[in-house]
Amino acid sequence: MGSVVHAHPPLTIALGISGETIRPVHQLSACFAAGVPTFGGDLINSEELGKKVAETLGDKRAILLVGHGAVTVGSDVPEAVTTALLMEETARLQLLAAAAGKVRTMPPEILNPDIKSAARFIWRFLEWEEESGAAPRLR
Repeated sequence: MGSVVHAHPPLTIALGISGETIRPVHQLSACFAAGVPTFGGDLINSEELGKKVAETLGDKRAILLVGHGAVTVGSDVPEAVTTALLMEETARLQLLAAAAGKVRTMPPEILNPDIKSAARFIWRFLEWEEESGAAPRLR
């Protein structure tokens, strides 16, 4: 692990509040196929709690902090950030599917497990948006 992202993505938080966790529901969510553990609603404000989060994360790519946010990891910044973005997109799709009926996970054979390629592609797109001026402006 070379990079860690901690974020407060609203749909990921909503999914955790509902008692669900991230599941591989679209092709680019293969990085979550091994599971996304959850960590109860404690505020992580001590070394002891930080160690508990790390132990719960284990060898997974992400952990959902119930009612708080998420932590994702990667070999570098683009991979950890891309995992965070994919986590929020996956939460969005899961919540939409749940509203429409049943949430189904993707069969393993059609998941794209190459997070490095996905990370490079998404990272290049984000850089292009920034360089071209197409990126949304912060208010």
